[in-house]
Amino acid sequence: MTDPSRQGTALVAGALAFVLFSCFVALAGMALIGGPLEDRSISTGQADALSVFSRVSWYIFPLPSLIFLILVFNITILSLPKGQGGPVNIGQTQI
Repeated sequence: MTDPSRQGTALVAGALAFVLFSCFVALAGMALIGGPLEDRSISTGQADALSVFSRVSWYIFPLPSLIFLILVFNITILSLPKGQGGPVNIGQTQI
């Protein structure tokens, strides 16, 4: 199930990075597109107030994203091998 090799760690890190990126793209879309559209619909009178789903989206969704960011950071740091500091080679690129 779990592969302790570098390849297994790379696969898990890639999957977590994808989920984290998806969360931040959703947050950016909410801030750049959803917010102005919702404000415009309220100011023009098309909507009376924010819906319950909208309030949950604005106040609750960023919190799991932040918690997931902290979780990914901790998993990434704790999965590094101890005592093997220095650059890491990924393909031909040295990081």
